[in-house]
Amino acid sequence: MIGGHRTYELVFDNMRLPASAILGDVGQGFAPMQLRLNVRRLQIGAWAIGLSRRTLDMMCAHVKQRRTFGALLADRQAIQWWIADSATKIHACRLMVHDAAAGLDRGEDVRQAASMVKIFATEMAGEIVDHAIQSFGAMGVTKELPLHLMAQKARVMRIYEGPSEVCSSNFLRSRH
Repeated sequence: MIGGHRTYELVFDNMRLPASAILGDVGQGFAPMQLRLNVRRLQIGAWAIGLSRRTLDMMCAHVKQRRTFGALLADRQAIQWWIADSATKIHACRLMVHDAAAGLDRGEDVRQAASMVKIFATEMAGEIVDHAIQSFGAMGVTKELPLHLMAQKARVMRIYEGPSEVCSSNFLRSRH
C-alpha cells in the first residue's frame, strides 16, 4: 500500500485477555507508541542520510565524466552548488541524528529533536535525489539507474512516522 509495501489491519471482535497478557494500562496504548516514534524518526534520518550519500556519490561520478556543450558538468557552477549544498546538508543531518540519538540514550525528551531530524532529513533526501536526476538528464528517470526508485523512497519517507506537517506540531507544543 504505502510505497509498494503492504500493511494490514487486524480486527478483534469481543476478544478477552487475562490481566497477565495485557501490556501497560488498558486504554493507554498511544503514549508508549509516541515514544517509539522518536526512535523511528531517528532511523528515518539515518536512512535518508544513506540514500542521500549514495545519490550524491552517483551524481559526483557522473558530472566528472559527462560533457555538455564542450564542458564537463562538474565545471558548471550550478552543479557545483548542488554538490556543495548536498554535502553540507548530509553532514548537518548526520550531526542532528547523532545529537538526538545521544539525547535519547541519556533519557532526555527528544520529541522536538526527532521531529526536526525527520523533517530535515526527508526534505534533504528528496532535494538531493532531485538534483541527481537533473544532473543525469533523461537518463536520470530511466529504469537503467536506481534514481527513480530512490525518488520514490525519498518521497514516501516524508509520510512515514508522521508527515512533516504533524512533526511540525511538536514545535508548537514545546513552546507553551
